[in-house]
Parts: sequence; structure tokens; C-alpha cells
Amino acid sequence: MLFADDSLFICRASSDQCQELFDVLGIYEKVSGQKINTVKSAITFGSRVSANVKVWIKSKSGIQMEGGTRKYLGLPKCLSGSKQQLLGYIKDNCQKRLNGWYAKTLSQGGKEILLKSVAMPMHVYALTCFKLPVKLCKDRTSAMMDLTEENKNKIHWVGWEKLTLPKRLGGIGFRDLQLYNQALLAKQAWRLLHDPHSLFGRSFKSRYYADTNLMSASKGRRSIGNGRDTLVWVDNWLYDGIPSRPGGRHSLMKIDLRVAYLIDNSTQNWIMEILRDLFNRDAIELISRQRPCVSRDDSYHSGLSGSGLIVVSGVRALPYTNGIY
Repeated sequence: MLFADDSLFICRASSDQCQELFDVLGIYEKVSGQKINTVKSAITFGSRVSANVKVWIKSKSGIQMEGGTRKYLGLPKCLSGSKQQLLGYIKDNCQKRLNGWYAKTLSQGGKEILLKSVAMPMHVYALTCFKLPVKLCKDRTSAMMDLTEENKNKIHWVGWEKLTLPKRLGGIGFRDLQLYNQALLAKQAWRLLHDPHSLFGRSFKSRYYADTNLMSASKGRRSIGNGRDTLVWVDNWLYDGIPSRPGGRHSLMKIDLRVAYLIDNSTQNWIMEILRDLFNRDAIELISRQRPCVSRDDSYHSGLSGSGLIVVSGVRALPYTNGIY
């Protein structure tokens, strides 16, 4: 992975893969005339790599410094131990920014702009990559609430839930940090769903769900294309408030039957004779509500925006009335 003047290479700590990487770097040096600076380079090993393998890789590459303790793009290179401690710098940096001398001389309107334009966008990259601990979110929220008061030792007469409402509903329009964090993570999941063959998608699939898909254990809504990637009796491909599977008329069924079997490619619609033979009346009604699009593969639809995509620019807390959001 390349970013600015940094290069990050990822491979298994095995002799064949490491040798292949060294050969590629050697060819690059000969062709470009540039030499790898081993003094400024570092190697990060996994926790299961043996000491003998570490020694061999270091001697072969000429890189003696081990990395992982510093930050890359503002985030710790290696995450191990307490997330509260690893990401605690987010609270500290925000506190320093809010406690600056210029913040004390601002009017209420100026403080509102400071919170919205500086405090909230701070560390958005960390919010995109990790789910922050609840305590960290509360601490940062408390620091921002203190700034809205002339004296932070006073009682906050207006709760944060009220301040996060849009102005048209009587709030200030601040973002709820936990909801904003969740929305940014959902956007990353959306990338995995719609671009599974990217480096990001392939890396996550090989590491976390090699034998299944991202939505296999969640509440995603499936959109039927040509039906080749959806199992009739296994996947939750119908939607009636919640994703569900169709109800069948027979006790015995072909478990690996795919939705493509139910689609007439010439008319680009369902084959009603097969539907009546396999499903009950309620299932047929749900199936008929969505028309297949045979020109594309099956995908997922959020149903939360007109485009079907997840957006985070307008994330706000919903109005809370009588215990219901």
C-alpha cells in the first residue's frame, strides 16, 4: 500500500514469500537506481512469528528495527491490549484543543462553530476504522458540553440529547459521537459489500469471513439481480419489515436451489408457475414486490436513502419522545 512517501508491504512471515518480496525490491533498485534505506525502514511481526524466523528475515533484509510502536496516518500501527489506552490520545488531543486560550474568548456562536468545524471532525479517520469505547465517547462529549457553558462547574440545564437534535426540532445540530462513529463504520461495511474484489475487500474476506459473506449474520437487505448468488431456502432475500426466507409448500426441498431458477431471462421477471408450485401465497406476494434485474449480480440495498447508498453527512440523533426514538 502506498501513501504519500510511505510504502507498506504485507506478506506472510515465511521464507518463500519474504524471498519473493526481496527479489521484487532488488529488481526495483536496479531499474530505478534508487536503493532502499534499511536504516529508516522497519519490520512489524505478528505475535505468532517465532524468534528464529524473525532473525532470518532481519539478516536477509538488512532491516534490524522492529516497528509497531509508532503511529501511521495518526493511528497506532499495532493494536493490542486495552483499546481505551490505545485510543486515549483522541480524548487528550480534543481536550487540549478545547482548552486553548482562544476557546475561552469566543462567544456562544463562536463556540458552536468551533465544536462543529474543529472538535467533531477531529480524528475522523480513527472513527472510520474503529468502534470507540463508550467511555471515550462520553468523555469527549463531556468536554464539548463544558465548552458550551460559561462556567463548566455549573449544572448543564440542557442535555446532550437535546443539543444533538436539528435546529428545526429545537436543538443545536451537534452530532452524536457514537452514532457518527457507527455510521462511518457502516459506510466501510458498505464498501465491502459493493466492491468485494478490491484490495480492501479481499483482505478483509481472507482474514475474517473466508468461507462466507459479510452479511451472513446481519440484517442486510438483499437486492435480487440475476439470482445466481442467492440461495432460495438459505438466504434472507425477502423483505417485509425484516429480511426473511420464503415459506415453502413442501416438506422436502432442494437446499442448494438458487433464485436464478425462478427467473425467466427472456421476460426479466418471475416464472409464476414455479412460484405457485414452491411457495405459499404470502411468499409469492413478497417475491412479486421486487422485480429481478438480470443484467447485474445480486447486491444489497440499505433502503435508508433514495440512492440505496449509506451516507454519513447528515447523521443526527433521532427525536426521543416517551421512550421511543
